[in-house]
Amino acid sequence: MGKTVLDLAGNDPEIEIAAQCDLDDPIAPAMKNCDVAIDFSHPNAIDEICRAALEHGRSLVIGTTGHSPQQRRMIESSSHSLPIVFAS
Repeated sequence: MGKTVLDLAGNDPEIEIAAQCDLDDPIAPAMKNCDVAIDFSHPNAIDEICRAALEHGRSLVIGTTGHSPQQRRMIESSSHSLPIVFAS
């Protein structure tokens, strides 16, 4: 799914892809240069993604599935400070 989103965004002249991160890449540097972060990665990445988004004040679209109850609480807590679309 993430590849499809990346391909579609790359073909839209109104969207600029600021960064693409793989699972081993640090998230915080990518958050500095974006308006919205779109996550289709792995549930275990969500804590770092939420922390970086909170640090840089970035909106999130989360399409990853399989989050634990603790991870869902992290997303919910972050949503009190950030616009978040959680579609999983």
